[in-house]
Amino acid sequence: MKIAILINENFNDRKGSFNATHSRILNLTRICKHTIDVYCIHVYEPWHIRKLRHTKPSPKPKIIELDGIKYHILYYRFWLIDYILRQKLGGYEYLTMKALNKFIPIFKPYDLIISHGYFANVLSLKIKKRYNIPYTSTWHGSDIHSAPFENKNVFKEVNKILENSNMNLFVSKNLYNTANKITQIKNGTVLYNGVNKTKFHQYSKDERLKIKAQYQIPANNRNIAFIGNLFPIKNVLCLPSIFKKIQIEFPDTLFHFIGDGSLKHQLINKCHEYDIPVRFWGNVQADNMPDIMNCMDLIVLPSINEGLPLVSLESLACGVHFVGAKVGGIAEAIDDEFCVEHGDSFEERFAKCCIKALNAPKQELKDIFDWETIAKQENKLITNILNNK
Repeated sequence: MKIAILINENFNDRKGSFNATHSRILNLTRICKHTIDVYCIHVYEPWHIRKLRHTKPSPKPKIIELDGIKYHILYYRFWLIDYILRQKLGGYEYLTMKALNKFIPIFKPYDLIISHGYFANVLSLKIKKRYNIPYTSTWHGSDIHSAPFENKNVFKEVNKILENSNMNLFVSKNLYNTANKITQIKNGTVLYNGVNKTKFHQYSKDERLKIKAQYQIPANNRNIAFIGNLFPIKNVLCLPSIFKKIQIEFPDTLFHFIGDGSLKHQLINKCHEYDIPVRFWGNVQADNMPDIMNCMDLIVLPSINEGLPLVSLESLACGVHFVGAKVGGIAEAIDDEFCVEHGDSFEERFAKCCIKALNAPKQELKDIFDWETIAKQENKLITNILNNK
């Protein structure tokens, strides 16, 4: 039979959700006996939008290959009016939703659609309505825990997707529970993301010293990093205060922000205000992340909300301590003693937890976050759907 995997990602910005989705596809295609084609819904900006937003033109290849997986790219236009309608006015993206209709006939020959991402899930629902082709929806984070509760039109759309999907897959129990606040989930299960242990593993002491020298990281310092987008949802503005408290306990600590985003300048100012030694890396290529992680002693994530952040799994695979807020799937990924509840004195409690982690034995990565096991579970699920079609 023929299966189409449909994702909604930006190939020019390959971060957490893209890497998780790509790894899931890669491992599934290795064991699935059916024919699998992969499609990516990808936004492009017309010249006048690029001029307005000060962005550079990007190439528009029809196919992009990564790790042997061929992604057939389905381009849709960035509409300024739709952006304003959804992001500023809480409205409905009429032009984008209409543009998705042109892709529907592509999927007529398929027996099953596997979708990742909001617009991919929207398109899967449209395909099922026209051709009665079953689909599974995989939910990774903000598409469940944030977006539906920020926009009533998105809430209605996600509700329809959840109710019509032949199987809803959630990357954490927390997401599954949140989805039940949107509608009662009848066809759903938790299927975690995993970690690529070939790439993400603990280096030897000599390897770490070599990498630190390469990246000009002092060998004798403690190194603590935040890795991710510098956005409000990540709660990064609390980190300078937290880092200052850690520095009092460990004066030889160097702090790192790996990533970029709208709060960067505020963070720079706050770090200067707290007079802490800090390095801003900007965005780092995904292939370099195992090296960077192995230079760190602790990675922190004080987010307001999360799905199942890969950085938590990858840091543990690299033998690096991890402390996070007790939100989303973080508490499912790491030991509860290294999760900090939001609330009064959060920054003080978070700093104390970081100090505790730096003095503790290494945290172990749980066996459930194994891509091979996850792929077998997904393959069994889609086989059941195809057999009952």
